[in-house]
Amino acid sequence: MNSRRFFVLSRRLDDPVDTTLALPAGYRAQLWNPEPWQPVPPGVEWSWRRLGLWAIFRFGLGKRQYYSLLIANTSGDIVHQSHVFPKTARFPFMAATDIQIGMTWTKADCRGLGLASYAIQEILQSEQGKRRFCWYVVGESNAPSIKAAVKNGFEVVGTGTRKQTALARLFTSFDVDLTSPVKS
Repeated sequence: MNSRRFFVLSRRLDDPVDTTLALPAGYRAQLWNPEPWQPVPPGVEWSWRRLGLWAIFRFGLGKRQYYSLLIANTSGDIVHQSHVFPKTARFPFMAATDIQIGMTWTKADCRGLGLASYAIQEILQSEQGKRRFCWYVVGESNAPSIKAAVKNGFEVVGTGTRKQTALARLFTSFDVDLTSPVKS
């Protein structure tokens, strides 16, 4: 079994969202929701992992909201993805009304352009007032991702260990120590 340390960041969704961040010229963003006939966004490479996520949230979690995906495009290429997840058993520190931004990725030659910060801003705006907290779980060595979250009002509220079983990421568990209480 593999272990990896991470930080847990959180922010209230009723706190004001900074709306001053903008995409570079030529980029566009789209909030995408999976549908029964379209489990993977247009332009995103199909994989068993993506199909598995769609199936879990479509069938395994019943009527609960399932993830959304924010895509930043330039010239038709997918250059950034941020997923939004509801509470699951993998994240016991979340309340039923919370969301988590995760599985964030930016194409290597597009890093440093503020795409992740912009994606977080857009997700927070779309979720504002609908839920209580937004969580962001990130590897402790991922300084750019931590910076993007902090820029959007997140605070480190805990640390933990990600434990991967032999069955890989589908059955990953998270042991979390919330070191500072989340403000109510």
